[in-house]
Amino acid sequence: MLWSGKRVACISETGDRERFDQSFHQNRKGSGLSGDFIYGDPRYYCRFGFRCAEKYDIKTADGKFAYALLALELQPGALNNMPGRFIESATFEVDDSKLGGI
Repeated sequence: MLWSGKRVACISETGDRERFDQSFHQNRKGSGLSGDFIYGDPRYYCRFGFRCAEKYDIKTADGKFAYALLALELQPGALNNMPGRFIESATFEVDDSKLGGI
């Protein structure tokens, strides 16, 4: 199974970010999708129900487990017995030549 994903840009102020995260993921639960995937700090995102993707045997594109790859089941049990790799959209690829030496 290949999981395709997109990242969500969050507002930088902690309080605004938390409200954004809660409302965004609550609205997604009624979408009919199986799960949401993000790269983030588990200490923060676990409070919203995210779990390390390793729990569901979901790896990165290169076949490794990443501590920061997190999964949220939008339907109970939807990610059980669904191992695979999380493949990010090419939209998020970084062109180092455009970074200007950062």
